[in-house]
Amino acid sequence: MARYDMETPPSPKYFPGIAAVLQVSERRIAEMVAEQWYRVKPGDRLPCGLEPLVSAAETLDPEDVEQLTDMARHLLAIRRELRGLQDGEGHHDPRA
Repeated sequence: MARYDMETPPSPKYFPGIAAVLQVSERRIAEMVAEQWYRVKPGDRLPCGLEPLVSAAETLDPEDVEQLTDMARHLLAIRRELRGLQDGEGHHDPRA
């Protein structure tokens, strides 16, 4: 579902017409809108341990969220590096 130059997601009042054109259910249209606009899918769940992090991140400026994301990726790279060393794989660049 393309947004083109839309600034807001389509209103639910348009779901029946969109569903008819695409020959899918209105529920499927709602799911598509949620996925396209809010990046959530049916069945998505937030692990309990991440709730405090997400709660804190929701209060940050977009630039800070970007930095938080970079930090998380860096920590993941370090963890992978340590696991590689523990498994005897030798040295890996954590930025790779």
